[in-house]
Amino acid sequence: MSFKMLLSDTFQKWSPLFLVWLFLIPPEFVQAQLGLAGRNNTGFRLNLLRSEVITPHGQQPPYEWSAVYLRNITSNVQPKATFVLDSSVCGYGVPNTSDFGEEFKIYYSYDNQGQLREIVFRQEGSPGAYENYSRKTYTYDSEGKRTNYLYQLWNGSAWEDDYEEQITYNGNGKQEGFMIREKGMSGQWNNLFRQMRNYDTAGNVIEVLSARWNNNAWQDTARKEILYNSIGFYTELFDETWNGSGWDTLSKETAVYDNLGMIWEGYLFQTKTQNGFEGVVREGYQYDTYGFWTGMTRQLWDNAGGSWENDLKETYEYNRSGVWLGWAQETYQDTGWVNHIRQFYKKSGAIRQDLMQDWDTMAGAWNDRFRMLTQYDSNGNLIQEAGIQSRDGNNSTWGNTEKSRRCLHSWSPINATSLDPQLPELSCTLANPYRVYEPISCESMEQGKQYDVRLMDMQGRTVYQKSVPGGDVFSVDRTLPTGIYHLSIYENQQMRFLRKIVINH
Repeated sequence: MSFKMLLSDTFQKWSPLFLVWLFLIPPEFVQAQLGLAGRNNTGFRLNLLRSEVITPHGQQPPYEWSAVYLRNITSNVQPKATFVLDSSVCGYGVPNTSDFGEEFKIYYSYDNQGQLREIVFRQEGSPGAYENYSRKTYTYDSEGKRTNYLYQLWNGSAWEDDYEEQITYNGNGKQEGFMIREKGMSGQWNNLFRQMRNYDTAGNVIEVLSARWNNNAWQDTARKEILYNSIGFYTELFDETWNGSGWDTLSKETAVYDNLGMIWEGYLFQTKTQNGFEGVVREGYQYDTYGFWTGMTRQLWDNAGGSWENDLKETYEYNRSGVWLGWAQETYQDTGWVNHIRQFYKKSGAIRQDLMQDWDTMAGAWNDRFRMLTQYDSNGNLIQEAGIQSRDGNNSTWGNTEKSRRCLHSWSPINATSLDPQLPELSCTLANPYRVYEPISCESMEQGKQYDVRLMDMQGRTVYQKSVPGGDVFSVDRTLPTGIYHLSIYENQQMRFLRKIVINH
């Protein structure tokens, strides 16, 4: 499979930050203090069910596949972080083995406020040599809100614009407009899509207008109208389409709350018919005494029988600290609930396994289906993730499939200079874990040039530095405490090598 298939235009353009296939937490969420907490925490203000209706007044459980609650997100401003994602190396799994390739690298650059400014994707040309492929750049206003995202392709000598997103805000700092445009074959920008939001005096999104570009003007295509209760939680959402002269209602979504209008107890989706609104699906939600969302039951409308029929049920489990432990799903068959799939995690040292299992009705037991692996360093930074590996039932081992992927991530203190993606990375060989005085060989260092070698600890302090000539084998010749360090090599103040290493005595 080619690199272009791996990093498809759709994947690269539409992901606002690099999302590793299925489960990497976006950097802006990491920097926005991802947290877990009870459903009753009034700090929740993000409507995850309807992502196009982000409002500081929505209070609903997340969509069914997620048990993670985000808190304290009240604006698009990204707070400072102690560490930032510096670079990643990713690749395919070798089928029927536990090995992974390293087909491409990603480099992240930030400004002095810790805001993401640039992501550069580089593909492997010849073994060990990576070439520019695509780039994303981000622009922010004076308050830290993102106003522009530009996607570019490398033409062999320079970056060429390909795709752009523009965001505008009203006088209250709320998102007002969102527009997408793309470069055509002639080199001219072509408008594609636009969305406009209107708010009431309380700051609730009451209307979302979508339009497509039609030759030389914007043509309305869809509209959402949202109603709220007295405390600012959405109660109804109408989906409408433009028929050429007016708006036709297609469907209605209803949020059902408790008698105080706060706890989201249910959800109803109906379509518009000649006889009015007709039910399609409805859900009911359950919570524990701590306010955590612990379950969901879904029913489908049976037109022939004129009643609601059970469809599926999900349960979610947490510990007392609010950390998600797993979830399970049952489907309704004939007269009762039957196990279907479940997911839970296991930890072994620094490695976490998220296991997905399906129910074997004949055997009456759960069977391993696939797993995902994640690993964090001592600072809580995600440094490795691998998925999806499948279970070989014959010998009870895990192995890669054609869908298996892995990424290794390197994090740096926010005041560290990132590796310059415009320069080729030095090819260096060293043991890791590393013992002081062991040799470090960088064959790509040119003879006659001087290079600056530095070691930085996890607090961002430079604890070792020396100058070495190109072409020579060198070593760290000072005893340092056991721990994790960043080893970097500079040429003329430009970083050419960055590696996280463990130093042991």
